[in-house]
Amino acid sequence: MPGFIAWADAVDSIDAAAARARAAGIETVGPLAGSRARADGTLLAWKTLRLANPPVEGLPFFIEWQAGTVHPSQNTPAGCRLMSFEIENPMPRRCVACCGALALTQWLRLVRRRG
Repeated sequence: MPGFIAWADAVDSIDAAAARARAAGIETVGPLAGSRARADGTLLAWKTLRLANPPVEGLPFFIEWQAGTVHPSQNTPAGCRLMSFEIENPMPRRCVACCGALALTQWLRLVRRRG
């Protein structure tokens, strides 16, 4: 059965993301350098930062694309587009607090479920 593994939040500064996590008391792994060559030989390079023990489920890892690297979505064939993305969390207040501390509020939309 297909399932969700992880999602990334692209940041301008991986060091700033690490500092926000530390300030919130969240342990991190990284930054870790990564790269790969595309079929045309173009090198994609990035740094990632993972949350070691996220205080709530559904939080992302962070990625900083390195200077000179064009994000793959900018020059890949057209045909699909992410229209929405939702994560439900059984601890919404804690999730909101963590998202605020990690500067992820652009992704927040709180929904009250009835039932």
